[in-house]
Amino acid sequence: MAHRVRLFISNFNFMIKKTILVFVILFATYNCIVIFNPGISAPQQQWQDNVVKAEKYIYDKSDTVSNVILGSSLARLMVMDSLPHYYNLAFAGQGILDGLEILNQTEKLPKNIFIETNTVFTEANKSFTDGLFDPLTFSIKKYCISLRSDKQPLAFIYPSLQAAMHKGKNTEESKAPATDQTDDNDLFNKMIKMQIEYYTWTPDSNIVNKQFLALTNYIRILKNRGANIVFFELPFNSKLVELPLARLIRNKFYEHFPAAQNNYITMPDCSNYVTSDGFHLKDDEAKVYTSYFKKESKKYYP
Repeated sequence: MAHRVRLFISNFNFMIKKTILVFVILFATYNCIVIFNPGISAPQQQWQDNVVKAEKYIYDKSDTVSNVILGSSLARLMVMDSLPHYYNLAFAGQGILDGLEILNQTEKLPKNIFIETNTVFTEANKSFTDGLFDPLTFSIKKYCISLRSDKQPLAFIYPSLQAAMHKGKNTEESKAPATDQTDDNDLFNKMIKMQIEYYTWTPDSNIVNKQFLALTNYIRILKNRGANIVFFELPFNSKLVELPLARLIRNKFYEHFPAAQNNYITMPDCSNYVTSDGFHLKDDEAKVYTSYFKKESKKYYP
């Protein structure tokens, strides 16, 4: 009986050692694949896409990028191929405070920080930034690339899956009946109506003060560290531009950051921008605004 127990323990220990060895070999192999294929990335949903964008900046770009754009899903639509020396830290479903916290925790700041002003009342997502800078995971991901959010094994088959899905989608769309323009217009009008209702609302003064106090603290810290701050307001549907919430945001920025002492990229004529929902630029409009932003931003380079 004792002999059988010893034999069982011996076999069990052998299996554990074998499992660990196989894991080490596979993990080392996968790390080599990732190192030699650094461009492969496969975010699969909005939250992960935000994490991937933040991690790429923190680990790969923070020491080399001179210009960073902070914002929400609005600034996220800017065409970055036209801005090769910029990094877009605008996050879908989040706001500028998340981007500011990321910059605040990086060792080297960009020379120029461009801050979208449209969505200042989006609260900071503490779990998002805490997860990025957790001491243990931060150190591991810094030196072990394969554990970063965009380097999951799916990243290597995702391009093929995406191409197949895109092909199937095109086939389905070619067979589908044409969309009724009237339905599109009705949907757009409903969204505009909802946006008008939202922009007629004004937040409680405590919310306003809290957000601008946090923003002011970040701006003071970043300026003291030598960064050049430029505020910009993205264009949106002209029916919303002068509504109470839009005017409140604009006035509060000029109140806390006077134009005489701060840099602003003036919002272009919004009558030239229809938007997809009253708020987000359509693809062609995003290209037009990006070109405008590129020209105007150069005025503020130190």
